[in-house]
Amino acid sequence: MKPTSAKNKQPTPSNTARPPYRIAALIAVVVMAGLAALAAWLLQPAYAPEYTGGARLQVDKTAIDFGQVKYDVPVEAVFTLKNIGDAPLRLVREPVVELIEGC
Repeated sequence: MKPTSAKNKQPTPSNTARPPYRIAALIAVVVMAGLAALAAWLLQPAYAPEYTGGARLQVDKTAIDFGQVKYDVPVEAVFTLKNIGDAPLRLVREPVVELIEGC
C-alpha cells in the first residue's frame, strides 16, 4: 500500500460545510439587532419646543461675577445658547456684550 501525502488528502465534508443552524442563528441575531435599533429610533420622543410662534433664544447665564481681578489678567466666560422656539434662530449681527467696570 502506498503512503498518502498531505497534498492528496481530500477535506472531509464535516470540515468544509458549516452546519445550517449556525448560519440561521447568525442571521437571526443580525435581524434582531437591526429591529432593536429601528425600534429605539422610532420610539424617540418627538421634539416639543418650549415656545411656539418663532425663534426664542435661551441663555444659561445672564451675568457672571469674577470677583476682584487684577488689571491685565485675562478672564474667560462661557455661555450656552439654545433655541427653544419652533423656528430657526438666526444671529444677523454680532451680539453686544456689556462690560461693567468697577462694580
